[in-house]
Amino acid sequence: MPNTLAHLGAQGLLVRVWPRDVSTRWVALGCVLPDVPWIGNRILLAGLPGIDADELRLYVIAQSSLLCLVLLCFALAMFARRWRPVAAVLVASGVVHLVLDAAQTKWGNGVHLIAPWSWRPWNFELFWPESLPTYVLTALGLVFGGWALRASLRQPLRAVRPPPPRVAIALLLFLAYLTLPAWLRGGPERADSHSFRTLRERDARPGRRVALDRVWMREDEGASALITLGRGEEIVVTGRTLGHSGRVSVRGHFADAGTLVAEDIHEHHFPRDLASYLGLSLVALVWAAGFLRLPPIGRARATTPQLDREESS
Repeated sequence: MPNTLAHLGAQGLLVRVWPRDVSTRWVALGCVLPDVPWIGNRILLAGLPGIDADELRLYVIAQSSLLCLVLLCFALAMFARRWRPVAAVLVASGVVHLVLDAAQTKWGNGVHLIAPWSWRPWNFELFWPESLPTYVLTALGLVFGGWALRASLRQPLRAVRPPPPRVAIALLLFLAYLTLPAWLRGGPERADSHSFRTLRERDARPGRRVALDRVWMREDEGASALITLGRGEEIVVTGRTLGHSGRVSVRGHFADAGTLVAEDIHEHHFPRDLASYLGLSLVALVWAAGFLRLPPIGRARATTPQLDREESS
């Protein structure tokens, strides 16, 4: 997937043109919602070493589908003053996010736009992370993030007390967002999404084709090249290699359970994680800025009509 800054650049500019009366904070939040399952995946793997990484990955693949994303968008929108335009912005932003993910080249990876009817990952392979579109969108993300932060500082947050029926609907939607992926997890496994089944069925690997996205290749001088899989397993790589250690995407086939014959290889050198952490920090600051400027209780404040319209959401 593109980094979070790139998503801020693309989604912020596209979603910002419509509707005009939705707060910039919601626009910024919509840029990161599709990545919530993958952020949670990292946190759980780091915080719970004994967790079943395979089962968690199946759950996360299902939860990152467009269907589950829509549930999350509507659940959060229930807490806005005017939930309909906010829901529209969050869903539109999520669709743009997933389409942008699908546009970037990710071997053995992709997005699930029409799950659970089809678990075939969508990937159009239009550009690599190390290409001009990524750099342009990342720069735009910095611009949009700075503008959104400035706008948020001028728009104090006001407490919203949604009616009980909306709170109940939000809780039901959150519950569906958390439980539905457990029911859908079989779909990605059967479709071999993210090469999951190929990697899991170790004894059946010989002869199978596989594509791996952003894995670490360790290649010491005079030693075999090794790739570390998500579960910590190391496999030997023959065929095309880097000649040095680095993060790569690779396609090929298994000669045996522990040996991958690489046919295509691409090295990743763009600092995606750093750009994503910066983008996530900007989104957090955009929301935190509203709390920093809250007026004292019972004291009137002067606003412009435009700010009132934005805060109405």
